[in-house]
Amino acid sequence: FLLTLYLLLNQNLFQTLSEAFTLQQHQAELIKAHFETCKHPKIICGDLNNSAFSYVYRTIKGDLKDAFEEAGTGFGKSYNFKYYPARIDYIFVEKSMVVKQFKTIDTFFQSDHFPQIADVHLLNKYIYFLLNVIYRFFLVLYRFICWF
Repeated sequence: FLLTLYLLLNQNLFQTLSEAFTLQQHQAELIKAHFETCKHPKIICGDLNNSAFSYVYRTIKGDLKDAFEEAGTGFGKSYNFKYYPARIDYIFVEKSMVVKQFKTIDTFFQSDHFPQIADVHLLNKYIYFLLNVIYRFFLVLYRFICWF
C-alpha cells in the first residue's frame, strides 16, 4: 500500500511539474512574440523561477542583455535558498542600453526573493550605432589576429 501511494504521489508530482514547465515555455514564447513586434526600448524584469541555463531564460532573454552579467558581481543570488545561491530573478535590457550598476539587496527579509536594482542608461541611437560598428571592427580584428 505504501509503495503504491508513493508511486501515485510521485507520478502526480511529475505530471504537475511537467504541466508547469509546459505552461512556462508557452508563456516565454508569448513574451518573445510580443517584444519582437514592439518598436519601443524594452526592459524585462521578473521572477522566471528558472536558472540561466533553462529554455525559459534563453527564450525571454533572446538578444537582450542580462543586467547581472553586465554589471553584477558574485553569484547573483536572488532567491533565499539555504543550500546554494539561486539566481531566478532577472533584469533584461536591450543592447541599446548600458547597465551602469547592478545590486541585489540581500539584507531584505520580507520576502524569499531579494530585490534587484539596475542603473540603466538609454543610448542615443546614433551613439549606439557607432559603438556597434566599433565593436564589430574590433571583433573582426581580434579574430583575424587569433587566426595567425
